[in-house]
Amino acid sequence: MRTFESMPLVVGLPGPVLDDRQRRVLERVQPSGVILFARNIETTEQTRKLAAALRELEPQPFLCADLEGGMVNRLEALWGKLPTPAAAAAAGRRAVRALGEAAGAACRSLGIQLDLAPVVALDCPGGCLGSQGRCFGSDAERVVALARLFHEGLQTWGVSGCTKHFPGLGPVGADTHHELPVLDPGPVELERQLAVFAALGPEIP
Repeated sequence: MRTFESMPLVVGLPGPVLDDRQRRVLERVQPSGVILFARNIETTEQTRKLAAALRELEPQPFLCADLEGGMVNRLEALWGKLPTPAAAAAAGRRAVRALGEAAGAACRSLGIQLDLAPVVALDCPGGCLGSQGRCFGSDAERVVALARLFHEGLQTWGVSGCTKHFPGLGPVGADTHHELPVLDPGPVELERQLAVFAALGPEIP
């Protein structure tokens, strides 16, 4: 029989507090991590209390959130808007580093250890991520360099990043929040997308 221990999970919560029933479920499942969404975040004090309650679990899960900048900013209700990765990239290396530092500071202030960013998919014609401003660019070497800078900014606040979305959703036109994506870029384009993950793999989870 398959056990929970053989299935490391990152799970979400339905609301802004951890009630007794949810605590019992988490104690049984023992997830590796808990991801916070906008539905879990109302005020800084409430979010810190939620983070503290989750830290009391044994074993203690890590806390993570999506904070790329632009439209993907689960902490916007608390700390306001941030520029998109594309806008930061257009402004230059310092702007990308500053975006990472801002994301790191916001996460650290709430007890979040892992930011599910940066997006390292390459901007491709017709791709959904590029149209949403979520890519650093279309050139693989430049994306690698900027992703490193973003991650360095996170790390100044003791927050780790996470490259996404493997194996590279740049060419996909579908919005994965609303429909199942199909990735069929051909071997040359796929290798180009994978090269970014390969370059950053030893440095960023």
